[in-house]
Amino acid sequence: MGVFVCYFIFVCYFLNLQLVGEGIEEQAHLDMLIKFGCQEGQGYLFSRPLPEAEFEALYVFTQ
Repeated sequence: MGVFVCYFIFVCYFLNLQLVGEGIEEQAHLDMLIKFGCQEGQGYLFSRPLPEAEFEALYVFTQ
């Protein structure tokens, strides 16, 4: 699996595409994506799905 992920990330960078790692559930998944150069990700490792109001209360900052 690691070889496929590495190749896919390389192709995305070569084509100048934005890449988001999805479904990150374990620290090992995150470590592998970081090692291969993936700069954005989401998944249960960070947070379970949230209702919009709860998400905004936690992550949206207003000035």
